[in-house]
Amino acid sequence: MYRYSTKFCIILSTLQLILVLAGRLEAEEKIAVVRSTYDPVDRVLSSMNIKYDLIEFHDLEEGSVFKKYDVMFFPCGMNYPLEMNVSVLSRGVNIQSVALKNKIYEPDKEKIAAKVRAFLKAGGYAYFSGYSFDLLQQAFGIFHFHDNFPYMGLPGRIESVLKGDLANFTMKESMALYMGHSGWITLDSVDNADVLARAAYATPRGEKEGPITCTGSVGRGFFLYTVYHDTVYSDFRRFNIYRVLGARLIDRLDREAAFWDQKISGNIADAMHGNENSRTYLFKMMKGTNSVYFTSESRPFQVEILDRSFSIIESHDCFDRSQEFTVYSDKDDYGYIRIYPASNDRYSLYSVVTAHGIRLIPYFFTALIVLGGIALLSGIVFLVVFFSRRGYSGLGRKLGL
Repeated sequence: MYRYSTKFCIILSTLQLILVLAGRLEAEEKIAVVRSTYDPVDRVLSSMNIKYDLIEFHDLEEGSVFKKYDVMFFPCGMNYPLEMNVSVLSRGVNIQSVALKNKIYEPDKEKIAAKVRAFLKAGGYAYFSGYSFDLLQQAFGIFHFHDNFPYMGLPGRIESVLKGDLANFTMKESMALYMGHSGWITLDSVDNADVLARAAYATPRGEKEGPITCTGSVGRGFFLYTVYHDTVYSDFRRFNIYRVLGARLIDRLDREAAFWDQKISGNIADAMHGNENSRTYLFKMMKGTNSVYFTSESRPFQVEILDRSFSIIESHDCFDRSQEFTVYSDKDDYGYIRIYPASNDRYSLYSVVTAHGIRLIPYFFTALIVLGGIALLSGIVFLVVFFSRRGYSGLGRKLGL
């Protein structure tokens, strides 16, 4: 692997830092969190030093709201508060009367769902949890429920099986989750989505099994939906939040892998927290050529690629905001990616994308497919023209026509 000189690394990192700081305000995404009762996403984002606007559910009826933001969080329990439709007359601590207002306001969920659909298709990124499933359901109709009833979950401990990016992020194949209330959403299946966690659980109609967390792409946008949101701080929660916040960075690296016609094998988005000196993730090494792409939103990092025994395979000598690695494997295996911050600065968003496939020339295999299609089409046209001029006319002469 090419080794950079220390002086070159310092100069490069300094120039990048100046450019980032100069344009940071313009580059930052606008984030909105809808105020909710059951899922305190705003508290979690504040703990991660993420800037956001807290908006009300009824604000979503205004189309201009969706145009202001790049990332939107639709947590469980967003319904318009009942007390907003109640008038209370009191004298001191004595309540004289309680009455409904003459005009009871109820947000138009169908209208809001249509705006959510347009937001995602236009390239927005969104998080949904628990009871906010109804917005996604009205927008796209992707959820299927056991016995056509969504509210079958009972409180208690469930053992979730983790897959894909969530398993790579947590480096676990399973995780215990505690569902703190009854009536939580029980899914049977989800259309056109990548299910990252599944679990079996008890319901009033016996044991059921289904997705807990899933992700999906719609148009140019991306969404994550999770049934589970009871724990404020956990790796499960952390993955869900950062996967949405880092979707733009992941998309950038996915396009870079697609440029070489590689197949994506993993997507990670994360940030270093205050008490952390490094972060480690698992990744699948497929037989043949594997690529690891890294990019950071604002700060430089050092990246190490480790094998299954935690021995270093590749590592650059300097900290950088964007890095690439190529790893060859003679069999399907797994390894680890370890990230180190360059300074004491924390909470800078970064992403890691892994892909496999030979990097020859840009869009090599796509070009081969296109050229093959053109050659096939040309051959068909040639045969049609050839037989129309020679075959059928000769046959006509033989038959005396």
